[in-house]
Amino acid sequence: MSGKDTWVVANSKPEFSIYNIDGIDFAYHHCAEEIKLTGDYPNLDLEMADSERSVVTTTKNSPVLYTQKSTVNSPGSFIRDDWNARGLVNAEKGEE
Repeated sequence: MSGKDTWVVANSKPEFSIYNIDGIDFAYHHCAEEIKLTGDYPNLDLEMADSERSVVTTTKNSPVLYTQKSTVNSPGSFIRDDWNARGLVNAEKGEE
């Protein structure tokens, strides 16, 4: 969808921002309520304070919205195992 001076593109893939807080790397999932990573992975779906859900980065009137918080390794492990289980990749052989 486009306007005279702007473009809006739907976010169709998982997108994360990484922040290091007290020496721990956290992955914040960009505004994607329809994509929820769940499973038996440690620190995959951590509790977020309201102040973490909407963060002003560069533009006060357009904050970044986050829907999920994890430690950095958890989303990668989830995606690798999920894709391997679905036959999309073979993690043991390093195939994609």
